Amino acid sequence: MKKLLLSFLTVILSTVLMQAQEVTYDFVNETYGLTRLSGNTSEYVADGTALTENGGIIATLKNNLSDATNASGVRLWSDGLRFYKGGTITIAAPEGKHIAKITMTGAKGTGTVANIGTSADASSNLTDGTWTGEANSVCFYYTATSKNQAIGTMTVTLADGEVEGGEEPGTGGDGGDGGDDTELPTVASLTDFIAAAPTTNTKITGTVTVYYQSPDKRYTFITDGTSNLQVYGSLTNAYNNGDQLTGIVGTMSAYGGMSQMVPDVASFGTATAGTPVEPKTVTLAEEIAPCDYVTLTGVNITEVSGKNATITDGTNSIAAYDRFAITLTATENATIVAIGAVYNSNKQLYIVSVNGGEQGGEDPGTGGDGGELPTVASLTDFIAAAPTTNTKITGTVTVYYQSPDKKYTFITDGTSNLQVYGSLTNAYNNGDQLTGIVGTMGAYGGMSQMVPDVASFGTATVGTPVEPKTVTLAEEIAPCDYVTLTGVNITEVSGKNATITDGTNSIAAYDRFAITLTATENATIVAIGAVFNSNKQLYIVSVNGGEQGGEDPVDPNAKGQENNPYTVEEAIALGNPGTTAQWVTGMIVGVMNYVEGTGNVFSATELTTNSNIVIASTTEDFGTNIVAVQLPAGKIREDLNLVDRPGNLGKEVSVCGDLIKYCGVTGVKNTTNYTIVGGLAPLPVGETESLTTFVEEQFSVNTKITGTVTVYYQSPDKKYTFITDGTTNLEVYAGGGLPYAYVNGDQLTGIIGKFSYYQNMPQLTPQADSFGEPTPGTAVQPVETTLATVQPADFVMIKNATITSVTADNKTTITVSDASGSRILFDRFAIGVTDATNVNILGIGAVFGEDAQLFPIEITPATDGINEITTETNGKAAIYDLQGRKLNAPVRGINIINGRKVLVK
Repeated sequence: MKKLLLSFLTVILSTVLMQAQEVTYDFVNETYGLTRLSGNTSEYVADGTALTENGGIIATLKNNLSDATNASGVRLWSDGLRFYKGGTITIAAPEGKHIAKITMTGAKGTGTVANIGTSADASSNLTDGTWTGEANSVCFYYTATSKNQAIGTMTVTLADGEVEGGEEPGTGGDGGDGGDDTELPTVASLTDFIAAAPTTNTKITGTVTVYYQSPDKRYTFITDGTSNLQVYGSLTNAYNNGDQLTGIVGTMSAYGGMSQMVPDVASFGTATAGTPVEPKTVTLAEEIAPCDYVTLTGVNITEVSGKNATITDGTNSIAAYDRFAITLTATENATIVAIGAVYNSNKQLYIVSVNGGEQGGEDPGTGGDGGELPTVASLTDFIAAAPTTNTKITGTVTVYYQSPDKKYTFITDGTSNLQVYGSLTNAYNNGDQLTGIVGTMGAYGGMSQMVPDVASFGTATVGTPVEPKTVTLAEEIAPCDYVTLTGVNITEVSGKNATITDGTNSIAAYDRFAITLTATENATIVAIGAVFNSNKQLYIVSVNGGEQGGEDPVDPNAKGQENNPYTVEEAIALGNPGTTAQWVTGMIVGVMNYVEGTGNVFSATELTTNSNIVIASTTEDFGTNIVAVQLPAGKIREDLNLVDRPGNLGKEVSVCGDLIKYCGVTGVKNTTNYTIVGGLAPLPVGETESLTTFVEEQFSVNTKITGTVTVYYQSPDKKYTFITDGTTNLEVYAGGGLPYAYVNGDQLTGIIGKFSYYQNMPQLTPQADSFGEPTPGTAVQPVETTLATVQPADFVMIKNATITSVTADNKTTITVSDASGSRILFDRFAIGVTDATNVNILGIGAVFGEDAQLFPIEITPATDGINEITTETNGKAAIYDLQGRKLNAPVRGINIINGRKVLVK
């Protein structure tokens, strides 16, 4: 009966759900603005050539060439759009839509499409000439090394809504660190970078200044005085206006006609503080170029529709797009700060702030990467220690306030209060309790703050809410005090600044949490004490009971709040009103899958989509009473999706998001929070006995290695860890670093991870929490061998080698040679390499693409520097391993004893 009902439901939904838009390119019969070639010719399309717009799609061709005499790329031929080695096509969806499917046919509209893909392994991207997924932009390229492939037709299927955290233009993930092991081309300035339009990673040797970064760190705007440029791609570090970076690396691309850099994220490191960039004051009568940083005064914001609006001064106007989610509203006589942009040849503005309202704030940066962490018991101890490396607070802290954007979180443990500054993943309520949080100590404007290790701020335990302390302005209000003031006046309001006074005493107020202050008499305010440049002030939380955001107070028991969520039927009855931050509860019953020619269709059995779930009031006989819930990339998707956690099916869940139509039915989009009855279903984990089986089977799901493995090397940043179990060796790559530091000989049992390749280098992508405290064991000894015989992950000693071609920045191709031949030496662990002859190299074998490499750990002269123990040392010896970690006693292998390298046998 259940199967019959589901089949009936599928038929009903297939007739009522959204019909996806299909756009077809017929390269055999149409030119789309290109010139069709024939006969012998060496002509290829120029880099950045865009096809004539088709259904709003921007399709951009590149030839990826660095040597014009060996030209190869893309050309339009009689049998279709021909791709040769290096050719790419980037398909970008129109604004407000994303790509759900791309289907290609071969020459003259028939045949198999081969060697076209979004990664080096084309077979993983195209099935019978079809790519499926969810992306705002997809870049295909020809992966073969010779011949060519002609695409006869290409059909792009579009669906409503942009994808949050979707595939970014020009990128392809692989689990590596984004670095390039080959010699990078360089340019001196942004102007040179834009002119070169590089399609392979290129370094800008000069210094650039950040003038704006979006709160989610996906859009970063930079200048060097010669040009401005948008950097599009989720960066690790948060930057402030004025922050300076040197040696950034990336490629050039475009989206909707807007030029942008696709960054090598690893090259965007810690910034140096510089002079903030001031926006240029302009009028709408003037030219505003893409990436111009401008201020407009006395303008009106009109025709607001979703993210779109019009900026006008009564005579001139320009389109505006709410790229940074500041929530535009119709406003007269406004002052706006904006960035010039273009989409489909139409100029527009990305709004940064309205009437001085700030977006993003000044993120002070991120903390360290964890490890075997120092600990303190309390916030008082943490503040006193002022740690500059990640430190764990072992006690429990209570949240008493968090800003709506989750950037400011205030905590107490009864000994002290503290501000946590940094965008957290989870939303917390007053009274929520956390144990074991990790971070470093920082300050901004004289205000102490914790810079959090975001991963340590997990799911909270509900506790007793903290009540603000009732005080008067005559009393001392210390930083982070949580207070109530009654009978006070709010005066001298100017933008985000105001004065709080009782007629005798006064204190500055700053609208840190965007509640929109107005002049008010005899007010009751809730606030948090703060300081800026030695001047005390208050951060206002609410006025007369009003909640942050300037809205009316929200009853926590009101319908649609966490304590009283809508049922599925109640949510459906509302008719997708667009209301934000509403809670809906139901049972997880399946997903919405995209079906060609039909659109999105509900399924309770084909759980192949991880970007949404479907909830209903019951798990059976629910008919069309369903709500589709968007799972944005990140923790919410990781926790709730049914691909990775099929055991969530049938569980009761409450979700918080915007009530907007999604997948053709009633929807919850932009999901920000959830609760699930009974807890999350565990992640399925397979098992295998050895590393050899793990590598041979290439497990793509989390798999436990039941045997014991031994660590033989770990990089100082804990991102690269090399292990063996006697059957084979393997690299463990953790982009955020493993939680523990290991030394040669440390043993681990029951580690969990997935198999992957990075440029043909086998690696294990770890489930970090399975890499716990080690058991000390016997150190692994390197094998003395020659360069010709070294395989990936081999732990080797190469004797009497020569190192050449080392450059000043130590980032270009280095060659290592011995009597057997040569290979690339890549300084993966930043030990510092110089040209040298007759040296011994302790290292690890590696591969990058087709290039054999060696990662050096230690380089010593072949004739001296390593000694066998011949006599005992007098007194207490100072003993260290090669990573500089102190040892209690010598271990087998090379030790540093009293400053000398000693070989212990």
